[in-house]
Parts: sequence; C-alpha cells; structure tokens
Amino acid sequence: MSKEIDWLSRGLKHVPDARWKLLKFEAPVKLKKIVAGNLTIGAWSYIQKGASMPGNVLIGRYCSIAENFQTHLPDHPTHWLSTSTCQYQRTQFDHWMLPDLPLRKKAILNARAPDVIIGNDVWIGRDVTIPRGCVIGDGAIIATGAVVTKDVPAFAVVGGVPAKTIRMRFSAELVKRLNDFKWWQYDRNDMGQITFEDPYRALDELQKMVEQGKLTPREVKYRKHPGLPE
Repeated sequence: MSKEIDWLSRGLKHVPDARWKLLKFEAPVKLKKIVAGNLTIGAWSYIQKGASMPGNVLIGRYCSIAENFQTHLPDHPTHWLSTSTCQYQRTQFDHWMLPDLPLRKKAILNARAPDVIIGNDVWIGRDVTIPRGCVIGDGAIIATGAVVTKDVPAFAVVGGVPAKTIRMRFSAELVKRLNDFKWWQYDRNDMGQITFEDPYRALDELQKMVEQGKLTPREVKYRKHPGLPE
C-alpha cells in the first residue's frame, strides 16, 4: 500500500492489475487495468481498463483513451520461406530445442514497422484497434469500434472498418492556429480559468498570458517506473 501511495504522490494513479514492462510518464497520469510493453505517456492523459499495447507505444499529453484499446505487434514475415515465427524466435517452441538464430532474429527486428505514436489531445473511443506503424495526429478523434489502418491527420474525426475520415473537428483556420500555438505544451494548472468552451477565445486568452509572461511551456520530463508494479 505504501508503494501505491508513493507513486500516487509522484503523479501516477494505477490499479493493481495494471501491467507493463517499462513505463515512462509525465505527471499526472491515470492507468486502469492495462497490459503494456514499453509505454511512454504524457501529462493529463488516461487509459481506461482493457487496453493491450504489447509493443512500444508513445502517447502525448491530454489524451483520453477508452476501454479495450488495442495495438498490435508486427505482422509475420510474408516474404520469408514461411510465415512461422520458428524461423527467428525460440520463445514459442523453446521446449523443442530450436536453434538460436541471432542473424535471422536481427533481420526480423530490423524489418519491424515503427511503433505506434499517438499525438496530444487525442480521444480514442471504446474497442479501437491501431496497428504498429500508425501515427495519430494531434487533436484527432477515433470513433468507437474503429480499426485504423493508416495515419490519422491532426484534428480529424475518423471511424469505421477500416477507419476513414468523417470530418474535421474545426475549420482549416482554427486547425492552423492550434497547430501553430500548440496549447498542449502548457500545464493545465497554469492555464487558470480560460474559456475552454470557445476555442477561438481560449487561444486568444492563452496567447495573452504568454505575452504577459504568465504562461510558459512545461518541460517534457518523464519519470520512469520499470517492471511490473506490485
């Protein structure tokens, strides 16, 4: 219990069933019942229960990720003699004394697609699947049940199987302002009572605070929590 309180004081709230190999986070972050490999997640982001992220996943700030989010490991090698992992990996069949093949293991590792990258201020609905190699732009929204197969533009709303752009969240003018200003570089605790419900006015207010020296970017500085939490 003391360890849980200790991590909570450092800005990480998680339930005992959460699992990861390596976690890097900016406080505050909230994780429910998730299973992850190497997860890096920005401040003011949360992931609900049921998420499975076995690879290397980078998530930005202010992201909202609903239940049963899934990312996938790389595909099997379709251009090799076989698609079987026994060509380069011992772990599946180690009881049968397969030879270790470091050169072939290195080859398949080099052939893997880039990790999943999720930008800032991204909202992902329930039961969404994103394969490795995809980049989700800042401000994007992914609808419930969507299966993403390619990069998602910033501030796009996508949905379906496979996921397609439904509309843009804002006008081209406002999207440009948002991309230029990058409000997510600032800490919520420093923003005060800005008019969040009116994006144009909120940006004006934030810009004024910056000009007055009342608002400065928050340095990106991750804390590390290695291994499986108790």
